[in-house]
Amino acid sequence: MLLRTQLRLFIVGGICCLILSGYFYIQESATLSWPSTQGIVTESFVKLLHSSRGRNSIRPTVVYAYVVNERQYVSSNRGYGIVAGPQYWAGEIVAKYPVGGVVTVYYDPNNPSDAVLEVGRGWAWPLTAAAGLLLIIPAIFAHYFLCKKNDKKVINKKRKRR
Repeated sequence: MLLRTQLRLFIVGGICCLILSGYFYIQESATLSWPSTQGIVTESFVKLLHSSRGRNSIRPTVVYAYVVNERQYVSSNRGYGIVAGPQYWAGEIVAKYPVGGVVTVYYDPNNPSDAVLEVGRGWAWPLTAAAGLLLIIPAIFAHYFLCKKNDKKVINKKRKRR
């Protein structure tokens, strides 16, 4: 019974991943139709992040300022669906967006404070979809065969009683 509950939790977790993947897909796709404006990079650096487990990771951080409808905004969002990479990758990102550089900023027309430098679909939605499927498919097969095995036990018990 405990195993069935655990398998059901895997299925629910997989469904949640698929829903999240759909959200990422919609969010990333929306940027394709956003208008653009020019901006200026105000900060560009590699940030070292420390975890409580002793594992360190790095994140390239690019801060830029831009103006929409005569109002100035500041953002550090490079894009939706961008996943982390190795250290050399972070250095490449920082080199791509040097301080003082002019950049094209894509912004949400309904909320100009929501902006990105890179539009389109990244890796977040396919990775979360794959994680969801990796949780769901084996759990469904295991649940099916477990139920089939238990059904045979119940049938055999009923036959023995007769």
